[in-house]
Amino acid sequence: MINKIFNELEKFKIVDWGVIYLGCKGLPIGTLSPNNVSDFACEQLAIIELNDASFISVSELCFCTEMNGEVIDMISNLCDLNSVDLTLSKKKWVVFAIKESMNHLPEDSLYGLLELNNFWNEWGESNNSPNIIQGVNNTMTPNKYYSDENYLKIISNHNLWIKKELNKLEI
Repeated sequence: MINKIFNELEKFKIVDWGVIYLGCKGLPIGTLSPNNVSDFACEQLAIIELNDASFISVSELCFCTEMNGEVIDMISNLCDLNSVDLTLSKKKWVVFAIKESMNHLPEDSLYGLLELNNFWNEWGESNNSPNIIQGVNNTMTPNKYYSDENYLKIISNHNLWIKKELNKLEI
């Protein structure tokens, strides 16, 4: 699934070294391949100046053939050199991952809500996430929470959240 989501991020031209870094460290949906790193580095090499402080690291990453600590450290340094906002980079992954997950939710409200909760547990629930957990900061009974009506409402809230976050990313 990581490749599909990474391709979407590339399609919208929002990949940065932070997206690469987080993908290389590993996400709930997997780890980026060395080919992804190499391809992105080659694209970056074509647009940076020869005297840019990151030139040597980027050129070395063009030949990335394995994911290891040295590669991850090099990408981390590129994030620092380019003042990459890793919180924003993670948000890109989260938004596109939940967007993809929404396309595959079960119709059954019980399993769908469990899947949404699982997603947010794996990714780390942000303060502004649209997720609602039964009994957490609410007095919903299990019957009300797992109802089809509530499921549709939570799906709608997620779709609105995705739309809002995509607008923030200027997509």
